[in-house]
Amino acid sequence: MDSLGAGLAIGLASLGGAIGIGIMMGYAYTSIARNPKEMGKIRPLIFIGIAFAEATVLYALVISLILLGNAGDEVKEAAGPENVKGLAAGLSIGFAALGGAIGIGVMMGKAFASVAEQPAAMSKIRPLIFVGIAFREAMVLYALIISLILLSGSGTGGGEAKDSSLDNVPPPPVVIDITDTV
Repeated sequence: MDSLGAGLAIGLASLGGAIGIGIMMGYAYTSIARNPKEMGKIRPLIFIGIAFAEATVLYALVISLILLGNAGDEVKEAAGPENVKGLAAGLSIGFAALGGAIGIGVMMGKAFASVAEQPAAMSKIRPLIFVGIAFREAMVLYALIISLILLSGSGTGGGEAKDSSLDNVPPPPVVIDITDTV
C-alpha cells in the first residue's frame, strides 16, 4: 500500500501543479497581451505564483520518497489498519497539494488580470497575494503534518497507544511483607 500511496501522492500533486500553473500562465499571457506596458509588474508575480504552486508538489514528493523507502518493508497480507497508513498518507498530501496548486493558479491568474486592467492597484493587490498564499499554504502544510504523523506510527487511529517496547518485559515480582502482620 505504501507504493500505491507514493504514486497517488505525487500523481495528484503533479496534476494540481500542472493545472494551477496552466491556469496562472493562461491569465499571464492574456494580461500581458491586453496591457504589454505592465509586463514588468506581472513578471515577478509569475515567479512567485510558480514557486508556491511547485511547493505543494515538493511536499508530496517528500511523502512519496518516505513511502517508497518503506515500500520494501510492507507485509503482504490483507489490508488492515497498519497496512493502509501509507495509502492514507499519500491521499492526504496528494489531494491537499492538488487543491492547493489549483487554488494558487486561480488566485495568481486573477491577480495578473487585475494588474493588467488597473496597474495602479498593484500596491494594494501585492499584500493580498501574500495573505492568500499564506492561508493556502497552511492548508497543505496541515496535510503534510497529518501524513508525517501517519507514517511515523504515532497516529493510532483512536484507541489506546500500544507501547511495543514493553512486550518482552516480565512483570515485577510480587513481594509480600509478613513481618508487620500480628
